[in-house]
Amino acid sequence: LALNVADYTDKYPIEDAAKKSAKYSATPLLIRLKNNKRMKIAKPLIVEAMQQNGIEPLPECAYVDYTVPYETTEELIEKGFVKRMDKKQ
Repeated sequence: LALNVADYTDKYPIEDAAKKSAKYSATPLLIRLKNNKRMKIAKPLIVEAMQQNGIEPLPECAYVDYTVPYETTEELIEKGFVKRMDKKQ
């Protein structure tokens, strides 16, 4: 992220990517997203980086569960999603 690393080293588990390579001098703040806790830490940092560059963040989206309910094989055959393949003997 394009943030000053010194402002966040005491608060967050971040790294200074600019120390490893000069190509990261424009975006020196590195946070590794290994789990949900780190994702929660990264969200406000991303919002702050966006605001510093004049970008308004989008509002939080509602969670939608897109999982399909369980159906038996017979129900799937009736709907035409599954074709019965009987062995010929």
